Amino acid sequence: MNNRDKNVKNELAYFYAVIKNMDKKDLIKQSKINKYEISLDEILYDQFSITEDMDKHLEEQNLLNWIESIENPKLYEAVKNLSIDDQVFLSYIIKY
Repeated sequence: MNNRDKNVKNELAYFYAVIKNMDKKDLIKQSKINKYEISLDEILYDQFSITEDMDKHLEEQNLLNWIESIENPKLYEAVKNLSIDDQVFLSYIIKY
C-alpha cells in the first residue's frame, strides 16, 4: 500500500510539472504575439487616415449608408450637400 501512495504522489508531481511547463510555453507564445500585435485603431487610422473619433466615424458611416442608395440624382445631391449633423438627423428619422 505504501508503494501505491508513492506512485500517486509521483503522478501528481509529474502532473503539476507538466501544467507548469505548459503555462511557461503559453506565456512565451503570448509574449511573441504581443510583440507583433497592432491595435484596430492603428490599422484603421493608417488605412483610412481618420483624424476624428473612430467610434463616431464608424457609427456615422453605418448610419449614413442609406444615402448611397438614393436613385434620384437631385435628391441624392441635396442630401449629400447637407451638413453631417443634418444627414445624421435625417438618418435617425428614416431608419428609426
